[in-house]
Amino acid sequence: MSWFKSYDEEYAELLSHLTKNWEMKPLYARAFLGAYKKSIGKMFSKSKTRSSQLRENPDPALSLFAMAYIDDYDFALVGQAYRAYMTDLRRGKHVGTTVEKAIWAILARSDLVEDLDRLFSEFIDDTHEEKFPGLFDEVFPADGTGHSSEMDEPTRNTQRSGPLTDTDRTIIKCPSCSRALRVPSGKSGQVRCKCCGHLFEATT
Repeated sequence: MSWFKSYDEEYAELLSHLTKNWEMKPLYARAFLGAYKKSIGKMFSKSKTRSSQLRENPDPALSLFAMAYIDDYDFALVGQAYRAYMTDLRRGKHVGTTVEKAIWAILARSDLVEDLDRLFSEFIDDTHEEKFPGLFDEVFPADGTGHSSEMDEPTRNTQRSGPLTDTDRTIIKCPSCSRALRVPSGKSGQVRCKCCGHLFEATT
C-alpha cells in the first residue's frame, strides 16, 4: 500500500542530487530531507511519473517540453522548500534550526521560485542575507560554490530602510548561460549566477 511506502529510494536520490549537484553540505541536506521525507518523496515520485508520461507522449511538442524543461529533482526540492516556508516557518516550526537555513538557502538559490511566485522570490532575494548573514558560505562549500545572483558582500553594505524594489535593481545577463539576473543597482563587484554558478564581474 502507498501509505506504507518508506520513500528511502527517493530520499537517497534527492540527497545525492542536493549534495552533488547543488553542492549543499550534507548536514543541511539531511536535515531538510529528513524533516520532509514523506512529503518530498511523494512529490518527487509523482513528478517523475508525470515527466515519464510526457516524454513518452506521441505529441513531439510535449515530449520536447519534458526533456527540455522538467527537472524532477529541482521541482521537488524547491516545491517542498516553498511549501515548508508557507506552512511551517510562518508558524514557527523549524525556526532556529538547520532545517530553516536549508529552506532559505534552497529558496534563495533557485530561479524556480521566481517562476512560481515573483513577489515571494523578491522577498527572499532582498532579505536572506540580512536574516542569515553568510548563508551561502554556511550551507554550501566554503570555496564559494553556493550559487547566488547577488553582488558579493563588499558591494552590499549600503544601508536601506526597506526591501529593494524593481527600480533599485538592474537586470543583467550571465555571460555563461545568458540567464537574466536581478542585482542591486549602482553597485560594482562579483556576481554568481543562480542558474549555472558562473562568477563574473559586473557594474550596475
